[in-house]
Amino acid sequence: RLLSLVITLDLRVVAYCEIRRLHIGPSQILIAVFGIAMSLGFAIAYPLAAH
Repeated sequence: RLLSLVITLDLRVVAYCEIRRLHIGPSQILIAVFGIAMSLGFAIAYPLAAH
């Protein structure tokens, strides 16, 4: 089943949760990028490993 996208122009819509963001700092961006790169690296390297 495909997910549908509903676009509304009603400005009275309230989000159900609070949106958070990083307080932009080089160390926080570096840690986030490193975590993503490592998880993708392990996901690719594990199936290719010789057992």
